[in-house]
Amino acid sequence: VKQLDVRSPQGEIEFAGSVRQRGIYLGGGHGSFRWKAGERSYAGTLETRSEAADATLTLKLSAPLDLELQAEVTQQKTWPWRFTLEVPRFDPREELLPASSFTSLAASLSGHGSTDEGAISGKLVINDEPVMIEPLRFTRNGDDIAIDSVLRISHGSEGAIHLGGDVNLGREPVTAKVTATWNDIVVP
Repeated sequence: VKQLDVRSPQGEIEFAGSVRQRGIYLGGGHGSFRWKAGERSYAGTLETRSEAADATLTLKLSAPLDLELQAEVTQQKTWPWRFTLEVPRFDPREELLPASSFTSLAASLSGHGSTDEGAISGKLVINDEPVMIEPLRFTRNGDDIAIDSVLRISHGSEGAIHLGGDVNLGREPVTAKVTATWNDIVVP
């Protein structure tokens, strides 16, 4: 795609880029969008870049919320990846969840892994109460994914929730067996 320009009553999309393949994908692109789907408006910028085997994607949203996602992947057999996600505090009732009881949300997450395993850690803030993810680990074995995580809720609390279990993606519907144990949890 050398240049894509879309103008319609729903909004605008502008994107320019190129890609070529010589064993791996090389190239890059950048663009911006402002689009209305139903009652919700989306706006932001997207930038992609691939140098050697490393590919990077940066997504910045300004509507329906402020969000910045930086993702990287290496084009090799196990597809190593990493990401950071930053979502400043916002009121989800304004644009995303009008009927919600949530008055504020925020997130600061990062993760790394491959096609076979990964880990995500960071902080979610729900109604100004932090939930620390220390970390959420997952391992894939065929259609089965094993998960293990520790969550800490509330400011300075010693309490924790330990989650562990298995998700089977090969069944219709998907099945999961998860165990949760906790101690000293104070629910806000």
